[in-house]
This record gives sequence, structure tokens and C-alpha cells, in this order.
Amino acid sequence: MMRIFRQIVCLCLMIGILSDAAFSASDASEKARVKQAQIALRQRGYQIGQVDGIWGKQTRAALTRFQQDQGLPVSGELDDATLADLGLLSPALPTSGAAPVAKVPTVILRAAPAELSAQEIDSMIRKNGFHHPGDVSAGGLSPTRQGAFSHQYEATTLRGDPVVSDLATGLMWQQRPTPFIRHQDLQRHLSATNAQSYAGFTDWRLPTIEELASLLEPPDKQRDFLDPIFAMPYWLCLSADHVSGNPTQVWVVFFEEGIILPASAHDDYDVLLVRNAHQ
Repeated sequence: MMRIFRQIVCLCLMIGILSDAAFSASDASEKARVKQAQIALRQRGYQIGQVDGIWGKQTRAALTRFQQDQGLPVSGELDDATLADLGLLSPALPTSGAAPVAKVPTVILRAAPAELSAQEIDSMIRKNGFHHPGDVSAGGLSPTRQGAFSHQYEATTLRGDPVVSDLATGLMWQQRPTPFIRHQDLQRHLSATNAQSYAGFTDWRLPTIEELASLLEPPDKQRDFLDPIFAMPYWLCLSADHVSGNPTQVWVVFFEEGIILPASAHDDYDVLLVRNAHQ
């Protein structure tokens, strides 16, 4: 009898442990979902307080205002329609593929615009292990450098817009650049892209030269020093970074030649926008 009693006790303990584990996993999943919603609301200008994964009064109030602004049923809850408008329910969208699974990126590239010298550009290439196939050392710029940088690309279409996600860096790129954007039209182009919620997101921006240069590939691996997953008929792409001490000069990547070089900030360039997919 004592043996049977002990077996019953052990069974009850095991059931309790398994139940606790299931509840913990469910809680963690719900907290992650709330945190994603808080980030999406903050990016759209709503005051949610701390990004903590806690469904508090500020988060609920921000979500309610978002639903009102978007003409959605005001439920104050993360229903499917609200998640879709926040860009967090991509698989349910018509004419769209599944969004890549969010993973912790293996490398974080600088996202804030900066001013860099030619020496700092070359240091950036070496530090990150980037490829720089072309040789422009005669002009005081970077020589040919063979790096070890690699990507984990996934191409998909969200809301009818083609994008390329890089799981290695946590960045999402437009698959095709917009050609020949004039300097005076750049801000208008950025605003229009975000106003139309390209691929369901409103935080598209110009990449830094560190992010843009990460796309360069070695000559023996890809065509024109860029992975063919990108639909890139245009090659001279603008970055958000300027040349140190010279606000009229910007850093660009000339993919056809595989080089990074300075150029006039007032010229026309191809614009390939990016966003941080991993928050």
C-alpha cells in the first residue's frame, strides 16, 4: 500500500512540474507577443511607457488609440486585425509569403548615421570582415580585401512588396532599389515609402555605409559583387553617412565595381532602404 501511495505522490508531482512548465512557456510566449506590439506601437508614435512585455494601462490605451486611428474595431486587445495592421501577422495577409522567423542576429551593424574618414572606412571593412573586391587605394581609399562575412538571406513578399531578410544581421532590405533619386527628393521618397507602409512597416530608412557595405560579395561567389537574391539592375547606392569634415560628400557603394567611395551629396543615386527586423 505504501508503495502505491508513493507512486501516486510522484505522479502528482510530475503532473505539477509539467503543468508549471507549460504555463511558463505560455507566459513567455504571451510576453514576447506583447513586447512586439509595444515596439510596433512606439515606432508609430504611440506612448506605451516601457517596452517590458507587460500588458499595462498605457499599452492598452495606446493600442485603443491605434485601433481608432486605423478605423479598426476598438477592442483594446491584440486581435488578428490589429496584429495585421501592426505588421505582426504577416502570414494571414493575402498575396504575401510568411515572414522570416525572428532570430537573434549574429552581428549588430551600426544603424545611426555618422561621419567617417577614408581610414575609418577601411578600418570598418577589416573589423567586420567585409569583402571589398575593388581596389581604390590609388585614390587614398580601400584596397582589395577578402573578408569572411556571410549572410543568411531569406526572400519573401509581404503585402505584395518583395523584401530580403538577413538573419545574420537582423536587417530587412527592399529587394529592389529605387533608381536615380535626386538629393532634393530623398526625404520625400522616405516619407512616401513609410506612409504607404511598404511590406507592412513604417520604419524604413537609408542604410549606413556599414550596413550597405555588408552586402558586398567576393568576385568568385556572386555576380557583380552582390547576391542575386537582390533584384539590382542599378548599382550606385546611397548611404546615410557623410565624409568626415565635408558635409557635401557622402559614402556610397558601387556594386558593379565592388567598391566603397565618396561622392557628391547633391547627385542622383539608387536608394535601397532598410529596416531593423530584430528589435
